[in-house]
Amino acid sequence: MKKNVKAVTCAALSMMLVNSGMVLYAKDDETVKDETVYAMLNSDGSVDQEIVSSWLHNDNGIRDIKEVLDLNNVKNVKSDEKPEVSGKTYTWNSASNDVYYEGTSTKTLPVQVKVSYKLDGKDISGKDLIGKSGKLEIHISLKNTQSKTVNVNGRQTRIHPFYMGAGVLDLSTDHFSNVKCENGKILSEGNNTMVAFVSVPGLQDTLESSGMEVAKDLHIQDEFTITCDAKEFELGPIMFAMTPEVPVDKLKNINSMDDLTNGLDELTNASAQLLDGTSQLSQGTATFNGKMQELVNGVPTLTNGVSALKNGTTELVSGSSKLYSGLKDLNTGMNQAKAGTAKLNKATDGLGTLVSGVDEINTNMQALAKGLQDGSNELNASLDIKQLSQLLTSVSSLPDEIIALSDKATALNTAMQSLNNILNNSNIQAASSAMSSDADALQSKLCAGGDTTESCILAKKLSAETASVNNALYGDLDGEGHNASNVAAALTKEVNDLVKQLPAYKEMASSMKATLADMSSSLNALSKLQSSLNTASQGAQQLAQGTQQLSEKSSSLLELKKGISTLDSSMTTAVGGSSELYKGSQALVSGLQRVDQGAGTLQSGSATIGNGAQQLYAASTLLKDKTGELHAGMSKFKTTGIDEMQKQVTLSLDDVTQLLAIKDEIVKEAEQEHTFSGAPKNSESKVKYIYKTEELQKEKKTDTQETKKTKEEAKDDFFDKISNFFSKMF
Repeated sequence: MKKNVKAVTCAALSMMLVNSGMVLYAKDDETVKDETVYAMLNSDGSVDQEIVSSWLHNDNGIRDIKEVLDLNNVKNVKSDEKPEVSGKTYTWNSASNDVYYEGTSTKTLPVQVKVSYKLDGKDISGKDLIGKSGKLEIHISLKNTQSKTVNVNGRQTRIHPFYMGAGVLDLSTDHFSNVKCENGKILSEGNNTMVAFVSVPGLQDTLESSGMEVAKDLHIQDEFTITCDAKEFELGPIMFAMTPEVPVDKLKNINSMDDLTNGLDELTNASAQLLDGTSQLSQGTATFNGKMQELVNGVPTLTNGVSALKNGTTELVSGSSKLYSGLKDLNTGMNQAKAGTAKLNKATDGLGTLVSGVDEINTNMQALAKGLQDGSNELNASLDIKQLSQLLTSVSSLPDEIIALSDKATALNTAMQSLNNILNNSNIQAASSAMSSDADALQSKLCAGGDTTESCILAKKLSAETASVNNALYGDLDGEGHNASNVAAALTKEVNDLVKQLPAYKEMASSMKATLADMSSSLNALSKLQSSLNTASQGAQQLAQGTQQLSEKSSSLLELKKGISTLDSSMTTAVGGSSELYKGSQALVSGLQRVDQGAGTLQSGSATIGNGAQQLYAASTLLKDKTGELHAGMSKFKTTGIDEMQKQVTLSLDDVTQLLAIKDEIVKEAEQEHTFSGAPKNSESKVKYIYKTEELQKEKKTDTQETKKTKEEAKDDFFDKISNFFSKMF
């Protein structure tokens, strides 16, 4: 007849559980009072001592403020100012806006606590348990001692004043194991196992007395049993907190199931939009990552080629410098040789004179032959035409490779722009923001302080997941301000900056291509000159042999005259060629130096490209993986979270009507003044209760200072302890 009664009813009741930490705000002329009742209990839950700690506040100062107090031993704990006392009427005056005081009481507490123990199935007192071992049961009972009968829609219903209670006890792993607690929560923390439970004492009795069948499905327990294995039993205090505070305004506004379900519809629509957005994002990052892989694979080829080019240009500059020096010496020698052949030719104009100058001719020819031979040897040693030709061949294709790689980088920039457009899509941003806001709103409705209901727990998880999704897309993903949106924007800028440099690299590649062609032509000319010089050297050697023979045989002078004339003519041509070659070598050295500088710049740029490409690829891989995880998590979040929660919200009309009517009666009770010991007339007051059982230790400390310290710790730390425990648990 009813579906998932527990989930929806707990969601409605959770609105009443939010106010345990509410701060009072008063009008300018209004007095506020905050009471905390500390109940020191024996090990069985019976009351040993009640201490009431109170705080009075008025923005206009504490002046003639009267209150009737059911307290003993009242004392100011923050100053020496004392109240005027007349019977049970206390009148407070203070120079400040606040008064802090405490006193003792013997009044009956609104919630009664009972604790009983069993060891191996037999009843035993707490004190008799100390030091014993076995199967242990600790039974805790919470009873609301106040009630009145009210007619609710024709049903006689016992209405108990609303008290939300929470209990915590620490079980040291040195003494307890296999700890279980039905309807409670267990959390391991260091060497302790913490057991906690939440109760609204009397609420289940109210629902059952009204004839609501849903009461048994709610599991709002007033009794809790903890089972475990005890070893040399020792137990610290069991602590409880109670508060009657109810968010009256919020409860008044709950009038139908629509208040609980409208938020779920909005959350479902937003989650569907965000799921579609994460799918597009995942596909886009995968495409981008693939393009980055192509770029990274091409970078080593570029880097290796540029390095080879730089090494080659360095060698070319060094070799061309040596060539320039050698050609300079050669040109000088060729001019000297030409002057010698000119003199020799003139000297042979007259045979008589020639015969007489044979010795001089022979000497000059020997010098000429040696000069040509040395110049030829030096040129051959400093210029390896074959090696230079091979080097030019190895780097000739590099400009085309640089141009091709530039085209790939341009394609990558286009893909990156598309990815950035997806990431910064306004619909996805709006859906993510709406998703997070709707999840928070739903959590506020379903978990207004009631952290133990299934709907509340699920709503909290949904809120955390939506916040995580929004943070991954537009928040702080790694603690350093990074998220999918700004990472994609940064990557887009880096790729775009790289593309801006490509025209300069392409222009350099084209210039390099023309320079390499000029170098190839120069090498051909060098090769021809080297061949001519070798031929001239050989001819000079032969002439030297002839002059030697001429010197020895003057009769051969006439033949020598013809050879000298030929040599002089050849030397004229050779001198002209060596002069042109020397001038060309100057231009060659200058051009190679510019090429070497450009290759150095290109090498530095290729290293920067390589490093940047690796970083971009690593970032794109991380982005691809994380967006994939985001999409998978979002899909799971929608199907197992949002969709499942929406299925659970259904309840019969009769139960809703009766539940809302009971809520109204609880609100009426909550609108009454909340005080334990009394409060000034027309004041705003609130009260909370803290219970603490005695410790069961082998050697119990009885020192008064230690006892005082224990009570103060109970006052100051318990609500923090409760808060920390439930934050870890949920």
